[in-house]
Amino acid sequence: MRTSSIENFERVVSSRRLNSYRRYFKTKTMDEAIGLYLWNGEVSSCFASHLAYFEIVLRNSVHRAMSMFCTRGRSTSAHWYDQIWKTLSPTTQRRIQEVRQRRSKVTLDADEMVASLSLGFWPAVLRNIDHAHANLILPAVFPFHPLSAPVPQWRDTKVRRRALAFVFELHAFRNRLAHHEPLWKFGAMRDASGTPDATNRLPSRSPAESIDRLRGLLALIEDAAGFIDRAMRDDLGQPPGANAWTSCSPSVASSGIVAASMCPIRRF
Repeated sequence: MRTSSIENFERVVSSRRLNSYRRYFKTKTMDEAIGLYLWNGEVSSCFASHLAYFEIVLRNSVHRAMSMFCTRGRSTSAHWYDQIWKTLSPTTQRRIQEVRQRRSKVTLDADEMVASLSLGFWPAVLRNIDHAHANLILPAVFPFHPLSAPVPQWRDTKVRRRALAFVFELHAFRNRLAHHEPLWKFGAMRDASGTPDATNRLPSRSPAESIDRLRGLLALIEDAAGFIDRAMRDDLGQPPGANAWTSCSPSVASSGIVAASMCPIRRF
């Protein structure tokens, strides 16, 4: 991005928004705050691309596993959601109906329907899987998850809820991206066990804590992708032997914050 006027940038983005950066990062000038605002945009863009890869891989894996389960192994692409319709929540049913209404002029095959559903659909489907079928379906969705091998261990409800917490966390983070929220502003993270009012991480209170949480999310995306396909990270076009998500690392580091705050906005 390139701009020649700090005053104009402050006016169109709003002082209130930029002042939140000044307070949190304790910057001395508005120029530094704007640099950090642009740094947040750079980090957001990086996370968005990686989450998009994960979303596609997740939906394809769930679709394939559910199709195989509902057709008893006869098809990897079926309208499985129609076969389990009565077990789906009203919200999940509504999402399917909305897609069909939006594209009512064409007959959607199963792959087209799946491609039209948002990321929020898939955590709901995974949460809905009955414990009696969990050891058959979830190892097919996440073949490299610790609960999938050597003996599937997905049946226990509390264990399953904790194990799938990463999907819900990534979905919530993606929603923050979609609403252009400051990624460094982390709230408390609730315990995945479902215990009322339990938290396992407090809100971030410093740039160092924010960096720690962002780096943790990078590792979570990496782990999540690896649960489905171990080679997926290497298939994203990274140099041989490199970590698939290292393209974000320079920005998601304390040095990235310092560089952003010291770089005048007209250089971006």
